[in-house]
Amino acid sequence: MDIEQAILAVRASRVDAVIEKAKAYAKANYNNGMDYFVECYADEQWQDYVHCYETQALKSWQEVKAEMYQDAKNHAEHTADICGQSW
Repeated sequence: MDIEQAILAVRASRVDAVIEKAKAYAKANYNNGMDYFVECYADEQWQDYVHCYETQALKSWQEVKAEMYQDAKNHAEHTADICGQSW
């Protein structure tokens, strides 16, 4: 394995680790608004979700977790607006 392949392998394992943490967090918090992620995100969406849109850099687990919380809150508020309920 050359150095480029080694770097790619390490990067892939870091991406996989962040995705696995995010999936586990979503499953553990399914009834606390994270059902959206469990039900709607396939592997391709997770790949996109854990990378910064502008730079394509891998987000930290803390960044992903904070973004998941905000996105779940926004989704719940939007759903409540449609259904006429408060969040």
